[in-house]
Amino acid sequence: MTEITDRGPHARDRTLDIDEIQFLMGTEADLRFHYWGYIGLLRVRGSLWIVADADGDVQQKDLADEEILPLQRNEEYPLENRPMYVLPMTTTNEDLNRMRMQARMLADILGAEAPASSSAASSQWYFADPAFSEFGAAVPHDKVGRPEYFVVRGASALVRVDEVGEEEDWTYAERVSEEDRTGWVVEKREGAGRDKRLLALPVTSAGTTPLFREVNASSDHGAGLERFGDIFEGTLATGEVMDGITASGMEPMTYCAQFFSHTGVSPKASGAIELSNHFFTLWLMGCVDRTDPRHSAAAEHVCRRILQQQVAMRRDPRSHNYENLEPYMAHTSDMTGVLKATKFEKHVADRNRDRANVMKQMRLAREETEQREDKTDKKGKGQKNKKKEDEG
Repeated sequence: MTEITDRGPHARDRTLDIDEIQFLMGTEADLRFHYWGYIGLLRVRGSLWIVADADGDVQQKDLADEEILPLQRNEEYPLENRPMYVLPMTTTNEDLNRMRMQARMLADILGAEAPASSSAASSQWYFADPAFSEFGAAVPHDKVGRPEYFVVRGASALVRVDEVGEEEDWTYAERVSEEDRTGWVVEKREGAGRDKRLLALPVTSAGTTPLFREVNASSDHGAGLERFGDIFEGTLATGEVMDGITASGMEPMTYCAQFFSHTGVSPKASGAIELSNHFFTLWLMGCVDRTDPRHSAAAEHVCRRILQQQVAMRRDPRSHNYENLEPYMAHTSDMTGVLKATKFEKHVADRNRDRANVMKQMRLAREETEQREDKTDKKGKGQKNKKKEDEG
């Protein structure tokens, strides 16, 4: 129980954040308090209710001739009705469940109606900042019940999440109904505030992948190369490839097969197999991973290779002429066309040197063994010949 007055530690206390109806009832018997707080647990019939009072006691009460002031959930107690005597904000779920169980038992005896609720669906507070490590988890009840840790504005709140002795740290929370929670999480992760590398495509109930044209429509058409630093030069190849596939009205793999058919390229050729894999990679990134290829350096790399291969295959469907097409993949090599992998090349050279030293030592050891064996054989033969001469 808590005493709510104009001043003191509980002056800013709030009603409980629960589904049941809460109200103040005027009292003349208690000279200390103008009102007592109650929770309407179950309606028996008409104005007859099963309620929990400020001491947590469950009882039957007829409200017909009483002065009743309804309260909203999780709101500050009104100033004009003080002092009042109410359930504390720190009332635990265990206490509430005990009251509900007692109310249900009493209701079975009295033949009560369906439970009374201030909202059709149960709801609670959830951490709402996608950058917070516990995003989507329910806010602990002990924080909700403490004003110094929980500041509410409507269905939004700031929650203090630091531990004792740590620097003060706050995050954001929202009150969400259980039936809306799944969609709420999806909107938070894939809505306007999402990482731009993620597409804003809703997940279908059947779990099917979206069409590639839907991926292209949802992608960021204003994206450029600047976010990739100085890796690439020119314009965004990914956008040209995606727009080209979409304009054909086909999916990436169908478009690739049609390209082979029109150019006369054999689908079994090694270059054709590589090109097919690139188109499949692009489809996986957009339709399966639901990432925006226009915001992916890997997709830009793949698309530049796609454009390079298509030009080479149009020139010569059989041998694929890559002459003067090095600029397409200039981001992977220096002016001589050698990959920029000096650290890895040094690693390989060191490994080869070590291996050569091991092979050399093994060869020397083998030669030394063979020499010893030759000397032993010659010595044995010499002794046998001398023995024969002595016998003769």
